[in-house]
Amino acid sequence: MLDIESGADGFIGTGDNLVLDVYGQPQIDMSEWKGKSGRILNQSGFTIKGMARVREVFEYKVLSNGIKVWSKGENVELAYDVHGNVIKEVKALFRLEKQTDVEIDLTLLVNVDFDNLDLNEQTLVINKIHEFVTSSYPDQ
Repeated sequence: MLDIESGADGFIGTGDNLVLDVYGQPQIDMSEWKGKSGRILNQSGFTIKGMARVREVFEYKVLSNGIKVWSKGENVELAYDVHGNVIKEVKALFRLEKQTDVEIDLTLLVNVDFDNLDLNEQTLVINKIHEFVTSSYPDQ
């Protein structure tokens, strides 16, 4: 168990000298922790009765080298009746994979003139670019 008196905080390094992983998060000291997996649950958009309308779940594993790797999760939108019963549930499952062999042809962006676009059109272009960059199959 980690506590202030033991001097163990669960991370490699201390204070400003924490060792960070590739995502900028402190690396876990596996000598202080037992490697496990876990789940982070975010809920938002609560009803008057305190029930979440939106639920996000992110699952991870802690590797033997102390790096937390995100693996999968889900986004759920819920609707309730007046008694608090779920009457509609929309769920999207996702799996996270690291892509290392993606090449992007930025010359395709030359044809976009942001000066002639309104804010909504600019947002659409940016979202399409983001979708292309993060796609598992950018050439399709």
